[in-house]
Formats: sequence, C-alpha cells, structure tokens
Amino acid sequence: MTIERTSRVSPSSLTVVNFYDTEVVQVVQDAWPNFRCNPARAELPNFKTTSTHLQGLAEMLESQDVWNNWHPAIDVLTSSASRKIPHVRCLHSHTRDKLASITQTMLTATLQRHNVVTESAPPNFYNMDEKRSSHGYVVLPPVSTLENFFNAYANRMEYTYPSRTTTRANEMLASPQPWIPALVLLLMLGAGAIGTGSQESYFFSIGLTEVARVNMLRAVDDNSELRSDPLLLRCALLVTVLPAFSGDKCEMDAVTGNRTVYITMLSQSGLIEHSDQSMSITDCRANTEALFAKWKEAECRNRLVYSWTSVDLELSLFYDTPPLMSINDMRVAIPSEDRLWQAVSAADWLRAIEQKSIGNATYSANPSLCELFRGFTAGRTTPSKVSPWTLRLLLHPIQSMVCHVRQYLGCIEQSGNRRKPLHTTTGNSMRGQLSQVQSLLRQWRDLAHPTLANDFEPCLQTRITLILYHLISLTAVTSFAMIEDLARETNGPGEMNQHAHLCVDDVEEAFFHTGQALRHLKALPKSVRPLWWPAAIYRVALVSSVCTLANSRPQWSMQESMSHKPNNAKVVLINHCLPDDHVLESYRKSREGEPALLMDDGSVLEILWTVTVLDYCVDLLNHDLASAFSLGMRNQLETISSRWGPFG
Repeated sequence: MTIERTSRVSPSSLTVVNFYDTEVVQVVQDAWPNFRCNPARAELPNFKTTSTHLQGLAEMLESQDVWNNWHPAIDVLTSSASRKIPHVRCLHSHTRDKLASITQTMLTATLQRHNVVTESAPPNFYNMDEKRSSHGYVVLPPVSTLENFFNAYANRMEYTYPSRTTTRANEMLASPQPWIPALVLLLMLGAGAIGTGSQESYFFSIGLTEVARVNMLRAVDDNSELRSDPLLLRCALLVTVLPAFSGDKCEMDAVTGNRTVYITMLSQSGLIEHSDQSMSITDCRANTEALFAKWKEAECRNRLVYSWTSVDLELSLFYDTPPLMSINDMRVAIPSEDRLWQAVSAADWLRAIEQKSIGNATYSANPSLCELFRGFTAGRTTPSKVSPWTLRLLLHPIQSMVCHVRQYLGCIEQSGNRRKPLHTTTGNSMRGQLSQVQSLLRQWRDLAHPTLANDFEPCLQTRITLILYHLISLTAVTSFAMIEDLARETNGPGEMNQHAHLCVDDVEEAFFHTGQALRHLKALPKSVRPLWWPAAIYRVALVSSVCTLANSRPQWSMQESMSHKPNNAKVVLINHCLPDDHVLESYRKSREGEPALLMDDGSVLEILWTVTVLDYCVDLLNHDLASAFSLGMRNQLETISSRWGPFG
C-alpha cells in the first residue's frame, strides 16, 4: 500500500475521526503496542506521526481565527459535583501573552529536535533566541478558550490526580522562573483539550504534550537538581499519562520506558520518604497562617506521590505490566480529608483541624499507604477510617499481587497447544495465592460498602474507584493476556471455543464484574471520564465475549441457542442490578438465570452469542468518540465483531 503524505498539514482539513484516510488510520491503530485483539498486518509502515502533529500545531498557532467558531463537546457538571474540584477563573490576558512567548521558544526547540520545517515559519524562526522569541509568532487561543481547556482538565483529572494548580495559573507564571510552571500549564491545556472532540483541540493536545516532553527533558539535562522539583515531577506525571491514552502509536510506544525513568526520578527525589507532619493544636491556633501554608506544601507533595501511585496502578492494569512502585517505599501520609484540602482560608483550615482532632492536643497526619495496607491485611482497617482516596490506594498493592500471580500462572499452566492447563505443584501454590488475593478483594468490597450510602449514585471519585476495583477483580478470575492472544490468533468463536475455558476461572463472577463495570462506566458524565475510559470498555467487551464461549452450554448457532433456552429462564440484568440484588446474588452463587443487558430504551438484550457485548460496547464508544484513543478502541471492537460474524 502506498500512502502519500503532504508537506504541509492544515488542521482545518483534518479531523480526529479522519486523521489520515480511513485505511491509514486502521494501519496506525494496528501498530499500537497494546490493546490488540485483531491480527496485525504482515508489514506495517513506519509512520512518523509526531512530526505530523507538530506541523499541525505550528500551522494552527499562526492565527487565532481557527478558534473563532470552536465549541467544545463537554458536558456541564452539576453544581454539587463541580464545587468539589477547583476551577480556573479570570485568566489574565497578560498571563496568556507570557505563556505564548514561552511556548514559542519551546515549540522552536521541539521542531528543531524533530527536524520539522513549516512553510509558514518566518526566515529567522529557527534561529530565535530567548529574547527574540517574545515577538509574538505563537498565537494561543483566546482567554475564554484557554479557560475552557483548564476547566475541562480540572473536571477530568482532579478526581484522580489532584493538584489544585488550575486555580493558580496567573500566580504560577508570575514566578521569577516561569519555565517549569509553563510546562505544567501547557500539559494541563493539552489534557483539557484531548477529549473535546474537534480537530483543533486534537492537534493542540498532542502537539503541546510533545513540546512539553522535549523541553522537560532539556530542562533536566541542563539542571539535574530539577529532578527533585515537585512541579517538574507533576509535569512528568502528565507527560506519562497523556501519551498512554492518546491513541497515537509513537506516543504510546514511549510510555513504558519513560514511566520507568520518571518513577525512578520520584524515588530519588526524597518526596516518598517519611516525615513527621504532626502539629500541636495550640500552635495551629497561634500561627494559623504559617502552619496552613506549611501544611498545604506538605499535602501537595503527598498528593503528588499518590497521584503517581494512581498512574502506576492504571498503567499496570491497562498495559498489563507489573506496577513499578513498591508498597514498602510508600511511607508518606496518604492524602488528608477533603474538608482540609478544600479549605479556602487559614480560618477554614483551622476549624477543620480542630474538628478532626477533637479530644486530642495534637493533629496527626494520616498513616502511610504501607501502614494502611498492613492494617488492612490484618483486619484492623474500619470503614470510619476510609475515604475514596484510601480505597483507591489500597487497590495498588492488590493489583501488584494479582499481576504477579497471573504472570506466573500464565507461564506455568499453559501448555504448548493451550488445550489443557498443566497442573504442577508450583501452579497449585500460585492458585492458592490467587485465592488469597480474591479474598483481599472481597475484604476491600466489605470495607467500601458502608461508605456507599447510595450505591446507585456514589460520588464521582468513588465511582471511578469502583470501576478499577471491578476491572482488577476481572483480572483475578480471567487471564486477559490469554484472551487477547486467542482473539488475535483464532479465526472465530468456533475455534476459540476450544480454549475459552482456559481463560476464565469463574464465568458467573466474571459476568458480575463486567456488568458492574459497565454500570459505572456508562453512568460517568463525559466530562469526568478518565482518559482510560475507552480501555475499560475494551477489556469488558473482550472478557464478556469469552465468558459467553466459556459458559456451560455448547456454542450453538443463534437459532439453536434460542430453541435450547428454557422459556422460564430468569433474566439477570448484569449492567443494571446493584451488587446486593438477590437476583444477581442467586446468579453468582447458584448459577440461576441467564445474563442480559438492559438497553437505554428499556429493552433487554440477552447474551446468547459472543458479539452481543461487543456490539453493545461499540455502541457505547460511538457515543463518545471525542478522542483518537476512543476511536481506536471502537475500531478494534468493530473489527473483531465483523471477523466473528453476526452470530459469533
């Protein structure tokens, strides 16, 4: 296949859905390093998409006209939800101008690094020094558009990686050394733009991410002390998570190696070392302003460390690799309660401190994750001591254990022809460890249950955490790596049916977790869906399809399946029932009923063949194609659905 490339890329002629032509989009997605459930093409061309994105960004930043008719495809959060996260207000025009000046110098360095030349660059563009870069070549979007991006970032990212930097954009660039703050702001803008559903925001997002990455590494090379700077480590976090779910092959290829480097930087920074953060209540009353400022600085460091813990958990889960951070190293206090973190004044903070420390003369910080997990495994952690943050962080060591056991089982139990597992003493021992991990997951659910006063409408942060819990639980009862391998290597359900039982240990339990994950995934407003939302849909779709094959009945055709199905079979709506629903409990424990999906129009879709859930998940993704990553996930599932046929 010959693919023609133009020398100049105009954003107005490109869209997220049709970045190149349709065939090239499919080829690029076939080359993804992960999320591969279809056979790869024999020869994949080496697309240099990074240069194309940078060209598009440079062309777009010539003029403000491109943004005149731009409207973001973003849901508006309810007032109760939006009050829980900080938003930017009144971004100053001189802040935008200063950021544009710094961006110009950074863009120049990045274009030179990638040997990219744009036709519109002035003759001296590639020889600009820092002073001359303020002449105004780069034109950032209007202030209102930048505020839109900042607020979209806050909605999407502050639930999982809180920093409160969105409220300090003006203050950050007023610093005598604005370069690192500018990097963070550019990445925040890129994160806010990544899911807003337009060709302009696509180029803006992925281009700025590469600009920030190149200049962050330059800054570290020039000054090694920056490796310990919390703001630069925040920048490294965003440079890790944005490419991981960007949908661009080049960006995704670099994630694994970069993640190792950045986590090593975090470990060597000293931020993860224990420090005493206790304070006398008397001192808090006497020096409220000073201690409030000191507490905020320590809390920001703690939240940075545990934001990295969340990233490590997510990349481990969705990239099917072991976590890199060790539970033994996590000795800083876990994040404080929201009423402390959200205090807008020293007086508010003092009241929250006094309320938390009633009956005590000293305010004590929360335990570290290492201490928390030790207490959790010993049964000493009570619901009164947990928060959404606590619940999420406890999943990290559990994911580490699940990943460890699954890797060894995959090596030990799989024979060459995959027709039957190999039973060995070591394999039996690993199965025992897996049973212990599943017990910890049940213990986690018991711990979380009292905090879910209304499980059908939990808070957004808790709902995101529950999705991760159900996906980790799926990993505990299925071998997802084997599911993907079989999906790529087999020609359809008939052939895959011979091996499906090797992939799933407990069909009913797997259907339960896929249904609950779908319930929470669908309920998340578009504006707060994590970047990994399409990857979660993808995992649920593949696991559910294989569960259909691994079910106890033979793989009949559609007509045979309908004729063999009892007329009075109970239908279990796995994506609608609450976890404690007696119908769902009977299905999990006694295999009573048949799994089904509740559709938006109130109809019931029975899961009788493999493509049922595949097509359902394709439809979910079709309603949120605001990013190249969600488009790629949709295309992967559509392809496998068509390969397996309408009644697969």
